[in-house]
Amino acid sequence: MAFVAMMALSCSRTPFSLISEIHSVSTVTHYDKSGTVLDSYENLSIYVETEDVGSEERLQMQVVSPDGLDTWNFEAQKKEIDNIVYFGYPSLAKEMGTHIQDGLWHLWMIREDGRALEKEFTVNRGKDIVAPSRRTVVYDKKTGIVHISDNLSYAINLLSEEKNSLFEGEIVGPEIDLKVLTKKWAKVSSMILGYYDDTVNRSIVDWYEL
Repeated sequence: MAFVAMMALSCSRTPFSLISEIHSVSTVTHYDKSGTVLDSYENLSIYVETEDVGSEERLQMQVVSPDGLDTWNFEAQKKEIDNIVYFGYPSLAKEMGTHIQDGLWHLWMIREDGRALEKEFTVNRGKDIVAPSRRTVVYDKKTGIVHISDNLSYAINLLSEEKNSLFEGEIVGPEIDLKVLTKKWAKVSSMILGYYDDTVNRSIVDWYEL
């Protein structure tokens, strides 16, 4: 209701312009320490670059699915790519076993000065949800070394038990020394590995409890 009221107040204001928009669908699979799947679901990531919006400004956003049944209201997060500031959200998630819808999605953004932007974007999620990874992950808590069964390049995020990020960057397997990545390596509770799979036209995100 609060977002609807804000949209109504913004109707008399001059809209601001969209420069570019980035969205992607990812499959997220969460594994326990034994490698058993705890959860598997799809995420939608959406980011936009707009005119004349300072990096410190706060933006409210609403994203609505093609059938209108799923709505997300949130304060936009900032993400810098190639020195350009984007606003959006990395993980609009569906329930376990359900899919992000193909089709025309709707996005609204409201600035602090009341000016609004409306945008439609088309999602093509590609193939159905992919099977869980056959990759094995073994963590030695004494040495801080993670062994994975391949040598691919990954985006990595190390999380504490409270789900705070302790390190975010890129690595190449098969051996990852957490001591090199963060001084707080002993507090690492889980590890997220991400990569893009061209065969299914989406990002794959594997989340391992260590």
